[in-house]
Amino acid sequence: MKVHRIFISGILVLISFALSGQYLENTSARNYSIVGGLVAGVNYSWFKNSIGNYSLWSPEVAIGVSFKKRIKEIYLIQAQFLLGEKLSRLYDDRNDISGRNTTSDYTENIQYVFTEVVYFDHILDYNHFYIELPIEAGIKLNKRSHFTLGTALRFYPPLKEYSYDDFLKMKLDYSLITGMQFELRRNLVLEIDMLVGLNNIHSKYILIGGGTEMLEYSSTLKSRSLQLKLVYEY
Repeated sequence: MKVHRIFISGILVLISFALSGQYLENTSARNYSIVGGLVAGVNYSWFKNSIGNYSLWSPEVAIGVSFKKRIKEIYLIQAQFLLGEKLSRLYDDRNDISGRNTTSDYTENIQYVFTEVVYFDHILDYNHFYIELPIEAGIKLNKRSHFTLGTALRFYPPLKEYSYDDFLKMKLDYSLITGMQFELRRNLVLEIDMLVGLNNIHSKYILIGGGTEMLEYSSTLKSRSLQLKLVYEY
């Protein structure tokens, strides 16, 4: 929680500086208008598991719109509306130990892998549509780059029915954002963001084993995402 508070405090500080800058701009009649933009991006996302590293990754694509307010040539506030899809990845059968090539299954009980982790694999074998709303505040580092902090809300609507109980269905995912923006050309901006999920996208207590060797696991997943976006501003 301490790290989360630091990030949130940083976001509030940037916004407060931006708002104070806006006041100064208004007094000098140099207020900037809101700039719209079209967004296209690709992501590398994964779930951090509380038990171990199980390579629960998947690629993502997204498109959307962006709205940016530049203030006093130093600060910016930006909001985006994105429609994206978590893409299906090639299923890796963890029961086929000799053919395993994407996993590092370190755990006290291999039964956890053959029950919960295999279930996660099956869910990631499907495409998942999502809606994402990132909001960021930024400060100018030099002529063509900004450092940004923010937060994002992602929602997975129930658009498909799967043969497995989908733990992403109807879930809200809250994330902290830290990133950089680079102005490649006058109307073209490259954004690189790291999103760290705050809430458990999946949480479950399970008992695995037999006889007197039953082990209790607190199995949780938190989202992580590295995003690369191009924004065409108009």
